[in-house]
Amino acid sequence: MPIVLKRIAIVGGGAVGLSFAYLMKLAGMDPLVVVRRPEALQALKREGLVVEDVERRSRERIFIDVVLCTDLSNERFDLVVIATKAYDVSGALPIASKLCSDTCCVLGVQNGIGVHDLIHRVWGSRAVHAVLTMGATRLRDNVVKLVTRGRAFVGSASGVTDCVRTWIEILNAMGIDAHAVEDLEGWIWLKALVNSAINPLTTLLRSENGRLLEDELLELAKEVVKEGMEVARALGISLPRDPVMELVKILEETKLNRSSMLQDVEACRRTEIDYLCGAIARFGEARGLNVKLNRALTILIHAIEGRCRSS
Repeated sequence: MPIVLKRIAIVGGGAVGLSFAYLMKLAGMDPLVVVRRPEALQALKREGLVVEDVERRSRERIFIDVVLCTDLSNERFDLVVIATKAYDVSGALPIASKLCSDTCCVLGVQNGIGVHDLIHRVWGSRAVHAVLTMGATRLRDNVVKLVTRGRAFVGSASGVTDCVRTWIEILNAMGIDAHAVEDLEGWIWLKALVNSAINPLTTLLRSENGRLLEDELLELAKEVVKEGMEVARALGISLPRDPVMELVKILEETKLNRSSMLQDVEACRRTEIDYLCGAIARFGEARGLNVKLNRALTILIHAIEGRCRSS
């Protein structure tokens, strides 16, 4: 079936979900976006999806098909994207199941450890995960700033399946540089290790990523990553790149970016700390490893979340 004729649904109206909808529309696809809040539905229907596309140096307004998660019809889709935060994936699974045809391919795009396992338990070899380097920020319910389409490292716990190949074709058509990977877990851990330093430290500093390139802060960030590397080694996870070198590379490439965790805290939203430092700390403690930095960062971010909820 040609890409433009595939029926596609996106669960989640955050920065990635809306960016995917925009890029799919540019590529001639017509996805349905499923959102949770009536306010988001109304904004998208009334004003359209507005995208500040930095790479194209343009501001685009498009209208997309959008529906509330409580108002789904019986329509079934060939491809389903779960584009929620990591902690919302469990709640998104029943929605995705209702949307999914008997042969659909389901793509997860979350940061963090353990999310693909949840999706894979439901769809098996039809479950796919993309480790993204996309840079996007949702400014309002219907406004997204897309800084870069980035790259995607795409795989499955079942290996390089037909669904993996299908999603690579879709992502490349969207302008995302997508590559199949045999060892998906290694790529998930690589990104989690880098994010375990960048996200909480920039959140605590209330700073752009480039601040971590300062000497003492960079050494601290490297120590956080190295602690996680010991956990990955104990679990027998093979990392595709040196996480410390990847940390420095990402910091240099994203100097002006504000991490997703910092954006979440500034908007008084829950963070994904439990799927980054929290997960690393849990695995490390279970094996008697020293993971005091990851545990401390988890505690500090939880404290900031608690202060936000009580204010």
